[in-house]
Amino acid sequence: MPKFLAFISLFLLGQFTVAQTIDMENPIFILDSSYLSIESPNWSPDGKSLVFSALADDKWSLFIYKIDEDTLIEFKHSNYNMRKPVWHSNGNSLVYDKIADNYHRLVLFNLQTLETKELLNREINSSSASFSENPDLVCFLGFDKVSETWQVYTYDFIYDNLNQLTTHKLSCNQPCFSPDGKHIIYEYISETHDTTLIMLNWYGNVELKLDTIKSHSPSWHRNSWRFYFIGKNKVGEKEVFSLRKNGDALIEITDNSLQEIDFAISPDGQNAVVIIEEENVQKLLIIKVQE
Repeated sequence: MPKFLAFISLFLLGQFTVAQTIDMENPIFILDSSYLSIESPNWSPDGKSLVFSALADDKWSLFIYKIDEDTLIEFKHSNYNMRKPVWHSNGNSLVYDKIADNYHRLVLFNLQTLETKELLNREINSSSASFSENPDLVCFLGFDKVSETWQVYTYDFIYDNLNQLTTHKLSCNQPCFSPDGKHIIYEYISETHDTTLIMLNWYGNVELKLDTIKSHSPSWHRNSWRFYFIGKNKVGEKEVFSLRKNGDALIEITDNSLQEIDFAISPDGQNAVVIIEEENVQKLLIIKVQE
């Protein structure tokens, strides 16, 4: 592993608070075995566990790493792929993509009883769920049969209300709900396969569009005021950036020789997860955020 120290500065509510360092030489967990791809790292609400999916032997499985116990648990199914997991707001369940042939459904997985059921009361191909702190609401990708594209939807479990927020010509990807439930950031994929981050409010109105920097893999700070993403810097290297939700104060918060793919800081602010790529091999690292 390259030996270097990546320095990041984190901002809270638009004001400088404290300089922090991430010691990449001493991660508390590394996943760098024979997995062909690693995706969708997502922290539990208490910040003590991380879920992600990984590909090996043509099969996607789910993994949970428990920091306090230093244990890694794998869940897999022989009949279908399990991808893009997220924690439910209740902290006791996961939601993941169940994929078999052309069948895509969001599945709720109770970690206490190990029971599963479909998340939505709708017959719609669905993917990439994201929750705010309110368990009654979810945003996700739904397949629009008319345009044959993946668009951003929301669903209200209390009122059984399904709402399509986007009607793009091409597909969207990876919607991410802010913790306060007021905004959704997602990737829009162009005809040249470039991605642009777009931020909507709850009503579907566009409030921000990052069309000046190639960007992907959004994640929110716990205060819902600032978000992180992977973008290319001036010399074309992939780094982690941060931006206020109003579009101000763009910060390049890593500066290293690695190719970051995904990044997220735990809700308690104690740890960060980063997925990197080295010589076509992906690695997942959990690293301590130190003041």
